[in-house]
Parts: sequence; C-alpha cells; structure tokens
Amino acid sequence: MKKMTLILTVVLLSSCQIFLGPDPDNNPRGIFDRIWTDFDETYALMDVKGINWNDVYNKYSPRISSDMNDRQLFEVCADMLKL
Repeated sequence: MKKMTLILTVVLLSSCQIFLGPDPDNNPRGIFDRIWTDFDETYALMDVKGINWNDVYNKYSPRISSDMNDRQLFEVCADMLKL
C-alpha cells in the first residue's frame, strides 16, 4: 500500500507541468510577458471595453528592464492592468 501511494504521488507531482505548462522565466521580462499573455488568453472584456491589448503591450513593454526591482516591476504591471 505504501509503495502504491509513493508511486501515485510521484506520478501526480510529475504531471503538474503537463497541465500547468513550463514554469515562467523568473525575471522581469518573463513575469511581464506571462501576465500579459494570461490576460490576453483569458480576459473576455477587451473588445467590450475597446482595448487593443497589443497596443497595451507595445506601450508598457519598453518599461521592462532586466535590472528593475520587484517594486518597479509591480508598478509597471499595475499600470498596465488599470483597464
């Protein structure tokens, strides 16, 4: 029984990436792109609100740099998401 539980646990933990996809890059660009993509794929009110999400990316993406701190990244993402 213990062996079966261990095998099942290993299989379930290893399958997380299948369902969730790969981990995003842990840097400002990767985090920003992941947030933008998540909203692009799931936010249903872009058309209703007249938002061109690609224009939003083009506006805020240049503000992302590899040397920015977490607070700066948060501020850019918060500004972007003020829909």
